[in-house]
Order: sequence, then structure tokens, then C-alpha cells
Amino acid sequence: MITGAGKASFRKGTLDSHGTSMYHTKCMDVFHARQRPQEMPLAILRRRLNSQSQEMFYNLFTSAYCVGLRNWSFRDFEYMCQLQAKNGLNIGNNYQNTHGVQTFIESIAHIQRLDTAMGLQQSRFFSLAADGSTDHGVAEQESVYVRYLVAGEPVNKFLGLQEVEHSTSDGVLAAIDTVLLQHADISLETQKQKLVNVNLDGAAVNMGMYNGVGALEKQRHGPQVTVTHCINHNLELALLDLRKDEPYLAIFEKTIKVIIINYII
Repeated sequence: MITGAGKASFRKGTLDSHGTSMYHTKCMDVFHARQRPQEMPLAILRRRLNSQSQEMFYNLFTSAYCVGLRNWSFRDFEYMCQLQAKNGLNIGNNYQNTHGVQTFIESIAHIQRLDTAMGLQQSRFFSLAADGSTDHGVAEQESVYVRYLVAGEPVNKFLGLQEVEHSTSDGVLAAIDTVLLQHADISLETQKQKLVNVNLDGAAVNMGMYNGVGALEKQRHGPQVTVTHCINHNLELALLDLRKDEPYLAIFEKTIKVIIINYII
């Protein structure tokens, strides 16, 4: 069954499936919270908290956010709380351990993911950037970023990191689809409606003319999807080519590495 005049892409089954999905439900919770913030459980709880408790949780959440933002060890949270208390801030007597900071950071990340998911759902179109990386276990992963408009201004958001099962264009594409679906409830149908650009590095698996990730995206969603070679990776490739012809660049690179290793790291 097709709903809507002239909109063959909108099918009742797809809409019903999306309407009952977990991420759509979470987005609607955020939407209702913004429409009627005074009626939400968190707002009710906040009214019950006295001013001192609010100040305490504000200080703890801010400290936890700093730990996550700076990529510090969770163990540093306890020392930061001790410093905050010595400076006269109200941080209470609880949650000042690794379990507490983990709970705070997970709550902050959950809200940020919901905001990103809602922004993508409300935007008319978006672009994505993807880049490969390896973790400490030498497992290949794909980092996925999205770019969309909020009140007419472009914003860039890190969406997620997904392990790549197969180092092929199909494997990379599957990892990107998984991140979009799990973290923002962006299905293939939504991609077809809203995706306008893909930004990738110069690896053959990404930029191959016929079977690269960019080419596959255009085949799936249409010629309106543009594929952009990442300018930073493009510049890196140019410098590597130039390095072969200019011995000075090799000396310069070695000098910079010595400075970084001995004086920065």
C-alpha cells in the first residue's frame, strides 16, 4: 500500500516500522520534552531537588564532561573531585568514583546522540564523511561523521565508530549503514531521500570509479549524491608525492618528528 499522492517512496510498512523503532521513540521523547519540559520526569525531579543538590550535580556533571572531553582516565575523576572540594565547590559525598563518572558520561552521551538523531530526522538533507582507522587490537574500524543544517547554520557531528567485517567497499558501506541506522535511525530509504554528499579519503576501496564506496552510494541513491575527495587526505598524498622529488622534505619531516617525540609527547 502506498500512502501520499505521488510519493511512491513512502510505504505504509516502512512508516509503521519506523514509527515503532527505538530511535524514533527516543527522538519523540526529546521532542515532547522540548514542547512540555515542565511535565517531564527529569523536570519534576529537578523541582524536588533543593538548590544545594542541583549545584552538586551540576559540578559533578561538569567535571565528568571534562574527563570525557579530554579523554582522561576515569580514575582521574576522583582526584578532580578532591580538587573541586578543596577549591570550595559543592560536590557532595557520593558518585566520586569510576562508576559514578561512567554513569555521568553515558548520560551526557545519550542526550547528545538524541540531539544529533533529532537534527538528522528534521533536516531536509545531510552529507556524511567516513574514514578508516585501527584500534589497539588492530581491528579495522570506520568513523562516520554527518553534516546538516540547524537554523540555517551547518553543524558537524561525530555519529559513531563501527568495526568493518570485510575490508572491501561492500564491507565499508555496510559499516556506514550500521552506524546511521543504530545511532540516528537513518534507514536506506531515508538515505535515498536526504543524502546529498559523501566525503572520503583517496583509498581505492573508497574512490574506485566503479566499485568504490562513493560509486556504490551513487548507484544506490542516484546521481544527485556527490562524492568528494577529502581535502586533507588529498593534500597528504600531494606532499608524499612531492617528498619523493624533494629530499629536503624528508629532512623536515624527520626534524618535526624528533621535536614531537622529545618535547611534546
